[in-house]
Amino acid sequence: MSAYKIIITSGYRNTAHEIKVGNKSGKGYHTTGDAVDINVWKNAKERYTSKEICLALEDLEWRKGIGIISNTAVHIDTRIIKYYFDERDNNKSIGNSFYDYYKEDKNKVLNDAIKKVCKEFELNENLLGANFCILFSIS
Repeated sequence: MSAYKIIITSGYRNTAHEIKVGNKSGKGYHTTGDAVDINVWKNAKERYTSKEICLALEDLEWRKGIGIISNTAVHIDTRIIKYYFDERDNNKSIGNSFYDYYKEDKNKVLNDAIKKVCKEFELNENLLGANFCILFSIS
């Protein structure tokens, strides 16, 4: 995923603002400076979906907090344990994987990405796929 720009729509919040935005206790990861809410832009006119952002964060092995806020906004925090959730559903856990939550096959998503890159740069798909596999096994 490449980003044209990333906009932080919310970072640190004081207690009063945290209550105003719906957290009745006034305590949360934003109030300790340990969370951001973001939108990620593909280009000057189009944002990535929250689904695309969440899948990319999972691929990057972010093992902290990731929450879906809306169709294009995502919450990220630095909590001690991994917690993937949906704020649209009262912060309900989505389980251990956004791939499972969205019923996506991780291998298919990767293969589709390889095909897109190959088409864009007129590369041999089979060769690029083999190189990707080597890179992933090294890292």
